[in-house]
Amino acid sequence: MLSNNTTKAPTFPIIDFYDLENRFEIIAEQVLEACKNVGFFGIVNHSGPTSAQFDQVYEMGKQFFEQPIEKKVPYGRTEMKSRGGYFSLTPHKCDNWGK
Repeated sequence: MLSNNTTKAPTFPIIDFYDLENRFEIIAEQVLEACKNVGFFGIVNHSGPTSAQFDQVYEMGKQFFEQPIEKKVPYGRTEMKSRGGYFSLTPHKCDNWGK
């Protein structure tokens, strides 16, 4: 049976980030309104990171995590609630029972 009901697809705000530096106040207000009223939004015309920049950040992270633990500990965190920093999955030295 055919229905006469036409359901509109849900929409969400699309925010144009073109000329962000000069339109910052306007764009910030649009982002705030979208977050308050809808909870999310799409972005167009942003000047996001290039592939080369992603590769550079990845390489920096790789170099950091390949360092010995002693070099990473100063960047550690004590509470798991906090964000950022370094934490070891095995903070305690264990006996190597296999040897």
